[in-house]
Amino acid sequence: MATDAITWQDIVDQDMIPTSNVSHMVIYQIDSKMRLAGTKGYYLPEKDFNQCIDVFANPQQYLVDGITLFEGVLDDPLQFLVAKADSRSFYAKRGATSCFGGRSAGNILLLLFAEPPVLPGRTANALEALLDYLDEYKI
Repeated sequence: MATDAITWQDIVDQDMIPTSNVSHMVIYQIDSKMRLAGTKGYYLPEKDFNQCIDVFANPQQYLVDGITLFEGVLDDPLQFLVAKADSRSFYAKRGATSCFGGRSAGNILLLLFAEPPVLPGRTANALEALLDYLDEYKI
């Protein structure tokens, strides 16, 4: 990733989506709940934002209950089975769609989606690499 005058939207448009490792993604600043960047049309309703943050605090609950996203936005909210969750990241699956969430040390929330033909393992690796980058630069 480039470090010269990079913007959050550059990370989405130039570093993530073109790699074919991510189908869609959004980036939020956790403290302000502000959307910093994302794939066109992708955003998190406040309830979903809060739920994603809660996964990092209560991972065991979501491993049992799963996570529902876009309730009230889509006619059929997306209920994901959470396969892995801890204080840094979570991985969830619903049919052929996978959702990956991450929280940087600098309180940045990342939410990435993988839909065919994107391979979920590549999206997981992309999330971890981006989290490592943000943590290295204390972002």
